[in-house]
Amino acid sequence: MDNNSSNTSSPSMSNSSTNSSMGTTDNTSTGTYQSTTSSSGSNRSREGRPKYDKPYKAFTGGFYAGANTTRYRGEDVDGNNLNGRLGYQIGVFARGGGRLYGQLGVEYFATSSNFFNPGDGQTLNDISGKIDTKWIQVPVLVGVKLAQSERGISAVRLAVGAEYANRLSSSNNVNIDEGEIRSGTFLGLANLGFDIGPLLIDFVYHHGFSDAVRGFNNSQRRTLGLNVGFKF
Repeated sequence: MDNNSSNTSSPSMSNSSTNSSMGTTDNTSTGTYQSTTSSSGSNRSREGRPKYDKPYKAFTGGFYAGANTTRYRGEDVDGNNLNGRLGYQIGVFARGGGRLYGQLGVEYFATSSNFFNPGDGQTLNDISGKIDTKWIQVPVLVGVKLAQSERGISAVRLAVGAEYANRLSSSNNVNIDEGEIRSGTFLGLANLGFDIGPLLIDFVYHHGFSDAVRGFNNSQRRTLGLNVGFKF
């Protein structure tokens, strides 16, 4: 009986040992397989990530607001040019390209300028007349980024172009009819700009090619503006 008992228990222990061993092998194998799968997935994830070796954006847009000062070309008293009064502008724009770019915009432009006509006075302090005009302007620029960050987010820009200005309304205290202030005029543009991340700062010079007031020679607009805005 002792022999039979011994023989009976031996296979059981052997099977248990075998099962235990097989279980360990299965667990180890499963663990290894999961580890390999995770590593493979990680590699694929890294391979699928975008590479930032291209310019940040080829197309951007934004909005801005600022102040301007305007005078007319031929205004002077005893050889002294008159200083323009302050106006303001609000605009939006779209820009496309890389280091060389093009820009199209639309802006509401309000100007306020002194007006001098012979006989108004002999000194600058005698000049009290002014012309206030509201315009819708469409500026078109072609520019180059003189310097830019690696991803193109920040840059120093220089651009030239032209704009079409359509008069919306005007008022004055120097007895000029509104119809005498021309509408549908063209101006040249020169722009020095700075992109600082999403912030932009622009200095813009507007150079009128034709007289802004009928019957007033050398009344081409000369405007200097400063804009601050955001791009996205």
